Amino acid sequence: MKTIFNKQKRSVAGVLIALTALTTALTGCQEDFELDLPLAVSARELSLTKDAGSTHVLVYSNGDWTARFTRPVKWASLNKLQGYGNNEIVFTYSANYGISRKIGVVFEKGSLTDTVMFSQAGAITDASLSFSKPAVTLLKSRSQIFTPISTNLRYCIDDLEASVTYYDNDGLPNDPVTVLTRAEEGAVFAETIPFTETRNYVQRVLANTVHYASYYNSDKNVIKLSAILGTVTPKPIQNVALP
Repeated sequence: MKTIFNKQKRSVAGVLIALTALTTALTGCQEDFELDLPLAVSARELSLTKDAGSTHVLVYSNGDWTARFTRPVKWASLNKLQGYGNNEIVFTYSANYGISRKIGVVFEKGSLTDTVMFSQAGAITDASLSFSKPAVTLLKSRSQIFTPISTNLRYCIDDLEASVTYYDNDGLPNDPVTVLTRAEEGAVFAETIPFTETRNYVQRVLANTVHYASYYNSDKNVIKLSAILGTVTPKPIQNVALP
């Protein structure tokens, strides 16, 4: 009887030791799993339905960080534009009655950046747009020209992009030139200049600007292109009185 009792006692002690070891292992795994990253996000691309809603993005960081959209946007919002350490933001979006659309959120921590792209499906899958006239005569002086269009893109007209094609003396078309129709981040605008020579020149000037700004910066703060270039906004053409 005593022998059986001792065996049971040793069995209970073994089970307790095993449980203690398991608890220690789980605690150690939990401590190792705590992320300590300079800057990272849980996903870089998210797909959204056409209906209104919201979604969460986890931000991993060991310091202060900020968040901003890649361009001004009316159909989406963030619950916070800055935070500290591991945190999350809530991206809220309205229903999309037009074609699919996309917007990015840039997270920054010092010189580090990470971007999350949000793509929302649209109610319209077969877009249509046509001018009421095949050609319009332009005046010699600067002025505004209005021409009616027929389209089913009523709810996303602000997201349309336009381009202009110039023809040479022989009537041959040159490459289309994108027209700025909305406010755009300066860095994005500089990188999408349609003329190669002009774009390369602007890039060299910006590189030298950042280099010398950092060299003569006594505070040793990080110089960002977004701070230098800001936002480029299209300038409306004013009506000109004809003689």
